[in-house]
Amino acid sequence: MKARLMVASDLGVSLIKGVYRYVIDEGTSREGVKTLCPVVRQLVQSKYKSLLDRTDDNSSLVAFADSYWLVGEAARGPTLTLSPTESKRKTAIAKSLAFVGQLVNELNRLGVDEVYLTFGLLLPLDEFGDRQELEQQLQAALWKFEYNGVTVKTVLSEKVQISPEGYGIATAVATDTAGVIIFGHRDVSWIHVEKHSVISGRSKTLAGWGMHRLIHEAEYTFKDELRAAAAIFAAGAALKDRPLLTLATEAELPRLKAAIAVAKEQIWLELTEKLMDYSLGEVERIWTSGGNAYYWKSDILSWLGPRLDNGRAILSEIEQRFPELKGSPLLYRCADVYAFWRTLPGVTEKAGLLEEQGGRGKNYPHPLRVVSGS
Repeated sequence: MKARLMVASDLGVSLIKGVYRYVIDEGTSREGVKTLCPVVRQLVQSKYKSLLDRTDDNSSLVAFADSYWLVGEAARGPTLTLSPTESKRKTAIAKSLAFVGQLVNELNRLGVDEVYLTFGLLLPLDEFGDRQELEQQLQAALWKFEYNGVTVKTVLSEKVQISPEGYGIATAVATDTAGVIIFGHRDVSWIHVEKHSVISGRSKTLAGWGMHRLIHEAEYTFKDELRAAAAIFAAGAALKDRPLLTLATEAELPRLKAAIAVAKEQIWLELTEKLMDYSLGEVERIWTSGGNAYYWKSDILSWLGPRLDNGRAILSEIEQRFPELKGSPLLYRCADVYAFWRTLPGVTEKAGLLEEQGGRGKNYPHPLRVVSGS
């Protein structure tokens, strides 16, 4: 049997997330949101082979062109600290193959032996300009690779589509000028949108200014940056005890809470000052998204006031399409990649709340141009 598979992925440093849809022989179809642990470890061939009989649902072994990787929980070491400057391109092939490999494996179990793939990927704006080489590498890798020791082949229906982070949210902009701020784990991105184009010359990636910065600013030692981020996020502005007790003993809790509170206030002061160096004062509306937009939401509202659009229309559409995500903070993490996914060729249109609440109407989703500009 044949199947069409349409995938958009955001290869975040704190979580790989993506949206997919497949149609089998123009009949059975399924769509969903998938997340994977983002930790990647490169392996020598002998280590790769020794792990093949120990894979599980939380990890993937992938191989392409004499390169071997373990992706997922099993790749974690005893400590985990992320570099604020490491390129996402460095692990893009491994993460993409793990994500697509899981989906193709699911299709194979349903009797599909020929997969026609449309694949889109979001990259930070500061890496977007060098995307051509990665596009070519991904096209070669997705054609034939190994997933958990099994050869996987796909036929690319379209060229791999790479867009800058924030692009998906920008497709929903209805005003002549707008900005999009993506609050990620590692980075914060400012995207300037004007007349349905992303103006890269007026946009900026603030590398290392996401939750990563807060964790390293806090006067407390964390063994695993991603687990620390998850606990701080879950603790929220109220600094709830239960999530933080995964990081500290009860006796240490007051010191941890004080460290987080001071770091949060300091980082927010510095981050907003940095963002004001760009074109925030020149746009009509400012959209916010990314997992940490939820963490900073009260600060964002106080800062931006009536110009703020928190993407509620997009979030509501995701809830309508994927009811299992209703009320989940994952909505914020998936909003950009979901809106990007809707622009991919072959993704079936469904009437959504964006059309009803003043988005692009019948023209949404509409692929944007990315122009240099200034």
